[in-house]
Amino acid sequence: MADARDLLAAARRAIPADAERLTHTFGAAFAQDPTWKWAIGGSAPENLQAAAKFWRLLIDGALAHNWVWLLPGAAALTLWLPPGAAELLPEAEETFDDFLLETFVHTADRVNEIFNRFETARPHDAEHFYLSVLATDPAHRGHGLGMGLLAQNLQLLDEIGLPTYLESTNPANLHRYGALGFEVRDELHLAGGGPTVTTMWRPVGEGTQQQSRI
Repeated sequence: MADARDLLAAARRAIPADAERLTHTFGAAFAQDPTWKWAIGGSAPENLQAAAKFWRLLIDGALAHNWVWLLPGAAALTLWLPPGAAELLPEAEETFDDFLLETFVHTADRVNEIFNRFETARPHDAEHFYLSVLATDPAHRGHGLGMGLLAQNLQLLDEIGLPTYLESTNPANLHRYGALGFEVRDELHLAGGGPTVTTMWRPVGEGTQQQSRI
């Protein structure tokens, strides 16, 4: 594996030609995520294939706003939505309900609940950049790549002068986000005994302890 510093130094904005590789990393990273594993019905191949179609919708939507970042080989990626940006392309939004029913035969209601709850919980009274996805390929975990890429993004956003917002679907990541200046904002308790999702907010210029550890 290339040195983590070298990979981080080669971070770039993603383009549409990267979509397939981004989808692979996204799927691999979230296959065992507590919230999304519950939503898609487990890690059976057919569930992961269905999820991959959903991840691709999110990736295509984010790519339209030119704020998707990746490391070489899509070892890690971040999907950001600028203020006022839609999460889905217009054509995907028009057919979204039908897409969910056709793709997630048994758990469409769970995926739809997450999507709607996230949209409702997201702050609507202050301009911000929304971190829709942070994903690290499991083959590259343990080297600080995901959080290192996020730290780089946050430096750019501090220069722009806007706060940032995210949902943490895995409680194991809360302290990592906290080290980058994110503060717990709220908790979303999903219906039917689903996992708890933590929403987090980072004011402008909160700084980071992460860079010194990479």
